[in-house]
Amino acid sequence: EAEEGSTVSNNFAKVERQLRVSNLIAAIVLGGIAVLWSLAVGVHYRAEIQEQIVRARFLKALGLGKKYTLHQLRLGSLRLFAKHDHDGSGSLDMKEIQHLLMGLGKEVSLADVQKYIERE
Repeated sequence: EAEEGSTVSNNFAKVERQLRVSNLIAAIVLGGIAVLWSLAVGVHYRAEIQEQIVRARFLKALGLGKKYTLHQLRLGSLRLFAKHDHDGSGSLDMKEIQHLLMGLGKEVSLADVQKYIERE
């Protein structure tokens, strides 16, 4: 009877060990799935996230918070314009527009700026 109890105890210990290993493997697999899901979401929403960053930088460059009046928007726009009108001509050339956009985190080439201007 003592030998039978020892065998049952050993079997129970083996099952317990196997369950711990199975639980550990399941936790690692689920963690990996969570990481892959996070990466997939990040890739999917990358452009949207980048646009949100550009918008936030634009508001910051204008000196505005999340809520602002039309007057504050105009004043901020004038300050931003003056800051990027390097030659003082009263208008922004393509290089100045590119510099302004790049300062906001938008990577654009001079060709991109020219395409946009010609489109209008």
